[in-house]
Amino acid sequence: MAVVQCVVDISPKMGLPHASNDWPTNGGDDSGGGVSGGAGIVSVNNLNALAGVGLANLGNTCYQNCVFQCLLNDKHFVSQLSPKSTSTDTNHKVTNGITDDTDEDSIANQFLHLLQSYRSQTCGAIRPEGIRDSMFKRHVTLADGRQHDAQEFLALLLDALNEQLNCYNHLIADIQPPIKKQKVCDTTDGVSPPVSSSLTNSSCVVDVFQGQLCSRVVCDVCHNTSQTFEAFMYLALPLPVVLQKQLVVTFTPLTGPSTRLLITVDNKYDSCVQMKTKVRQKLLLDSISDDQLVIAEASGYHVTRIIDDSEDVLTFNESQSEIHIFQLNESITNMSDCIETDTCVICLEDKPIRCLLRHPGYCAALICESCLEHTIKYYTEDCPQKVFSCFSCHMDVSKNQFTECQPMVERCFCIPLIFRSDSQLVFGIRLLRVTQQMDANALYSLVDSRVFNPEYTYRLLFTERNGIGCCRCAWGSDCEGCEVSRDGFIYLSEADTLCVCLEPMIPLVPSMEITKDESLKELIVEESKKLNLEDCLKAFIANECLNDLDDNLWFCNKCETLRPATKSLHIMSSPKTLIVYLKRFLFVANTCHKLSENVDFPIDKVLDMSELVLNNKKPLLYRLSAIVCHTGTAQTGHYTAYVRDETNDRWLHYNDDLVTCEEPVDSDYRAYILFYNRIEEEQSLVINDNNKK
Repeated sequence: MAVVQCVVDISPKMGLPHASNDWPTNGGDDSGGGVSGGAGIVSVNNLNALAGVGLANLGNTCYQNCVFQCLLNDKHFVSQLSPKSTSTDTNHKVTNGITDDTDEDSIANQFLHLLQSYRSQTCGAIRPEGIRDSMFKRHVTLADGRQHDAQEFLALLLDALNEQLNCYNHLIADIQPPIKKQKVCDTTDGVSPPVSSSLTNSSCVVDVFQGQLCSRVVCDVCHNTSQTFEAFMYLALPLPVVLQKQLVVTFTPLTGPSTRLLITVDNKYDSCVQMKTKVRQKLLLDSISDDQLVIAEASGYHVTRIIDDSEDVLTFNESQSEIHIFQLNESITNMSDCIETDTCVICLEDKPIRCLLRHPGYCAALICESCLEHTIKYYTEDCPQKVFSCFSCHMDVSKNQFTECQPMVERCFCIPLIFRSDSQLVFGIRLLRVTQQMDANALYSLVDSRVFNPEYTYRLLFTERNGIGCCRCAWGSDCEGCEVSRDGFIYLSEADTLCVCLEPMIPLVPSMEITKDESLKELIVEESKKLNLEDCLKAFIANECLNDLDDNLWFCNKCETLRPATKSLHIMSSPKTLIVYLKRFLFVANTCHKLSENVDFPIDKVLDMSELVLNNKKPLLYRLSAIVCHTGTAQTGHYTAYVRDETNDRWLHYNDDLVTCEEPVDSDYRAYILFYNRIEEEQSLVINDNNKK
């Protein structure tokens, strides 16, 4: 990989202009500094200049530099910045769309200064401080020194350039704003031609980057049609099927065989609650609520992880574990009276919490009634009204101030129940909903209801998740599991696993019965089809159903009520330079995620838009000219750009001030914004003839 040094060789054979009528002799900053110097409007004519000038990073400005590089090397856009003057009236003279009284610090002027310095730079990287400061003045949210979205910055920059380079806007600013969106009256016919707005929106930005879309909504009842025409500077392409995720899930009810089925979640970044809803809908479990279901990952016959409802579907490790959904038993408080106990600070005996007393305040000491009687008798001579000092907090209290303690609300959680015979796990897995403290009889009763045969004799042990070793004893001990007592109260924690250790002489069923659902036939191998740019374009213009299921009905003017409808999007015209960006960043529950899937896009081959543009009768072929890439996550990352150098027939990679000769790949997960230049009709005919041959 060759490296193009920041010191650019400027010579006539490279096509770079020397001092001439087209270029001011003092065009660039000799020191390689900012480009805010110079006066007046800069004219640019020569398009054969050698690319390869880096832009210095001024502090988290890589998102700006990559956008500048793509625009500065766009031949259609730069060719529109040629000098032309038109006298529209006696008061204004317009040059390049900028009146002679325009502020020197405007974004349009600073961009032209940047282009001048870019084409005449002799050494070092350019510091684009002038246009940066102008953008910061216009959009103060960009001036916080943080990393921002390159697509958002591109949209703001094009909007500012369009406004300041718009010849007509300077003449009618006091009359009416430019037309950007037009709504055509409701009709029952097909797509009608839009009303032209070229008179009110005339700039080189519009000429190069603007296309037109038609949004068409058809009522499913009366077939009334509503059309809206809207200009676009770029197309926001979705990544179809990428958000969907197929999961094979095993549902285990309280009784009966388990069922293995296939579900498809619509958004893999959503919480796993949608999985529960999908399973209930698939198996018609209307009587079961989401609260009665728990999701867990299992390997073999033991649970590896119990998944919280707040976790994303993407966190599942389905490649190494199986996904199980268990139906839980009813709340333990409805099955038995769990008695909470605590310790008296005087006699140090464990007693039911309702038999212990405490006085109001910040004292945490608990005392049983008999100890309190002895204390009062000793300190107050058996007079309840007398005050004595608390033995814990030393606060003056009397007997009447001590009140009965209220038991704390028991916290419920789930622990796995596994089965072991001859040191091997058998049967299947169950999950029990328990509390921190349970009566032993209630716990054994719950386990008995999960044993497959009531005639089996067993011992109930505390073990690790895999059934080997003890979760209560110190690590490295030889204990195979501490036995759970059948008397008193059992204290449980979320780290416990209950193991039913069956007698070795009992004949066992080899495995738990599992019923396979018909949905498993719909399982698709994800890598069978790669996602490409044409798929994204077709998904962009695909029909959308507006129905009651998604609470997204459309108000029909003819029916005068909400109706289901079909919405379609049509590309009416495509620009000279087509900008598309892949919707890689997604917000779910106030959290931003990045989609890092590969998308194939043509680099050396042409992009054919002929069939995607409505009523088009001539070839519309595009060639990739630049790529904005993002490396990193949704929270942090770095932007770079690939730009095609047509003069020398090569690709250049711009990483701020570092420029290298590097070919992009046609399936890059980093690709974010793509710039395509339209091929002229004569070239299109040659390409078509070559393809036929």
